[in-house]
Amino acid sequence: ERSDLESRLQEAEAERSDIESRLKEAEAGLSGITPRLTEAEAELSDFRLRLKEAEVERSDLESRLQEAEAERSDIESRLKEAEAGLSGITPRLTEAEAELSDFRLRLKEAEVERSDLES
Repeated sequence: ERSDLESRLQEAEAERSDIESRLKEAEAGLSGITPRLTEAEAELSDFRLRLKEAEVERSDLESRLQEAEAERSDIESRLKEAEAGLSGITPRLTEAEAELSDFRLRLKEAEVERSDLES
């Protein structure tokens, strides 16, 4: 019985030694993982910061787009008003050109008549 106990004690001791060895290996593995985990956490923090910056920039761009669209709408409205104003001017301009043409014709006729009278 004593030798059986000693045998079981040696087995237990060997198992304890094996467990301690595996524990040391696990600790070594953890010590290798810890810096990578810290680095990954820093990268994640950086990505979150860049995401927030991108969201702010997107919001700014959306705001600027809305302003540009409002300005475009205003310009289109003013252009329509200007076109309406031009449509009223066009007939008057045509009429004025006709009057100018008539005046030039009468002026030429008057110059011819004066020339005839002088000769």
